[in-house]
Amino acid sequence: MSWDLANEKWLDGDEAGLLGQFASGGGLRDLSAYVQKDARAKALHSFLKVGAVEVTPDLTKDLERAAASAPSDVASTASAMLDLLEGQEFAMIVNGHVPDKRVEKFVDDSKQWLSWKAVDLDGTLAQYDGDVEDIGPPIPAMVERVKAWLAAGETVKIFTARMAHDPDGLIKRKIQDWTEEHLGQRLEVTNAKDPGMTELWDDRAMRVERNTGELKSEKVLKGEK
Repeated sequence: MSWDLANEKWLDGDEAGLLGQFASGGGLRDLSAYVQKDARAKALHSFLKVGAVEVTPDLTKDLERAAASAPSDVASTASAMLDLLEGQEFAMIVNGHVPDKRVEKFVDDSKQWLSWKAVDLDGTLAQYDGDVEDIGPPIPAMVERVKAWLAAGETVKIFTARMAHDPDGLIKRKIQDWTEEHLGQRLEVTNAKDPGMTELWDDRAMRVERNTGELKSEKVLKGEK
């Protein structure tokens, strides 16, 4: 596997925009594994999923931090990417292919996805009385659980039906304002699954045993054998 980095000139057909080539995907995989453990590296996390980015200052900060503090193999890849970044639209080309920005697919040899936990908003993370205009007060037990996950470097996304219709992004902004106030950071908000979702915490969910249609027992739900 080979992968390259390019700026907007290359995307517009100018070969001068091809910034550099990396002979192996190993460095990319090591970097992606490191990013999964660093909750602060949201811009780099997003870049590795989408394959392109238009706003680069946060990406630059993430790369600078990785170059300064990550293990040597990861730091060298981050440093190389940082050297090539020119503050423009930035894209990754894998085996000669530019990932479509609309396809949020994590690109590496095995087509892995970044793992994340899905947490419902209404009735799970925030109290809910049927009011769809406002968001209720936080539910302490769930808030503390999510904070612990975030502190451990895990990715948590708000998984809510409120996002079913949000053409202006106002609902997303309100939810992120709420998470910033009660969780200390603006979490990603979605109503869509992808293969990286490892858990769903929801007051309406019923867990079934895989490939059987049978409900999991309460003991299994509590983590007991």
